[in-house]
Amino acid sequence: MLFIQEMENAIEEEHDERNRIILKRIIAFILEEKLETKDRKLLLEKLEKEEKNMVLEVIRKENENLIRQGRKEGRKEGKKEGKLEVLKQSIKNMLQFGEDEEKIMKYVGINKKELENIKKML
Repeated sequence: MLFIQEMENAIEEEHDERNRIILKRIIAFILEEKLETKDRKLLLEKLEKEEKNMVLEVIRKENENLIRQGRKEGRKEGKKEGKLEVLKQSIKNMLQFGEDEEKIMKYVGINKKELENIKKML
């Protein structure tokens, strides 16, 4: 969020042409990895036309998209880790009750190598 505030301040200040060019280069460099080429070009075109509110809107929108994407990836990773924990606990319980490893592999749908790896984690 600090980045957005800094961008807002930089855009809202009065700039001469040299500073405007430098600002465009900075924005292009910073957003190169975060925005698709078409969005980056649109942002720079709007900055060139001094459509300050539109520039800020594009920056905010992209920031929201990045946050949303991060949350989605985090939830996905959390689900994956949760499933692994349930699997490990189930295998641990079956082993403690003396269940045959062949049956365990069949029940949970894993192979011998995967079972050995899970057993090492227990």
